Amino acid sequence: MRTGDLQAPVGFDKWSYSYRDINGSRVHCSLREDEWGGEGYKAGDIIGCGIEVVGKGKGDEKGEITFYKNGVQQGMFTEVRGKTVGGVAYEIPPGIYYPAASFFNGGRIHANFGPNFVYPPPQPSSKSHVQPYKPWCSALELLPISTSEETVREKEKIFKAFRENQRGNNRTEKDPMPVLEAVVELAGLRIDMKRYERHVEENRVWVEGVVKGRKEEGIYQQR
Repeated sequence: MRTGDLQAPVGFDKWSYSYRDINGSRVHCSLREDEWGGEGYKAGDIIGCGIEVVGKGKGDEKGEITFYKNGVQQGMFTEVRGKTVGGVAYEIPPGIYYPAASFFNGGRIHANFGPNFVYPPPQPSSKSHVQPYKPWCSALELLPISTSEETVREKEKIFKAFRENQRGNNRTEKDPMPVLEAVVELAGLRIDMKRYERHVEENRVWVEGVVKGRKEEGIYQQR
C-alpha cells in the first residue's frame, strides 16, 4: 500500500504484504508464517503476483493477493463440490497498492509488468465475480495503442480546422490557448505511444527469450 514504510523490507508493517524466498514464507506486520502453502524460490524462478482491489463503500468485502511460482499458484487448496478453491495469500482492505521488492545483502530482479508473460495468469471463469486480470502496464495508465491513435486523430482535426481558418479569406481572431494546450497534449500522446510501443516490443522479446531458454533446459511447462 502507498503508506508502507519505504525504509523497511516488504511485510514490515500493516501496509505491505510479502512472499519470501526462504521457505516460501509470507510476512505481514513483521510476522512470518511458514505453513501457508508457499514454496521457497531462488535465482531463475519466475514469481507472479496478482491483486484484486475492492473499491471503498462495499461493506466488509476485501480484495485478494495471490502469488505464483513458475506458473503454479501458491497457497492452501481444498475441494468444494468438485471445485478447487483457495490459494489466496492475503485478504486486503481497499486502497492504492504498488508492487515492491526488498533484498538483504544485495540482489536484483527483472520486473515484468506485461502485457506479455512467461506464464500468463489464469483468467477467471465467466461465472466468477472476479473481473478478467489485466497487466500492471494497463493499470499504470499506459493507454492501448488503438485508443491513443484515436485520440491523436481527434487532436489533429483541431489543428487542421485551426490552420484552415487562419489561411481562409474570413480569417478570425481566436484564443490561441486551447490550440496550444492541444499541441502539448498531442506531443505527449505521441511520446506515450512510442514509449508504449517500445515497451511492448522489448517485453515481447524478453518473454520469448526466457520461454525459449526454459524449454531448452526442459523446465518450461505451459499452465
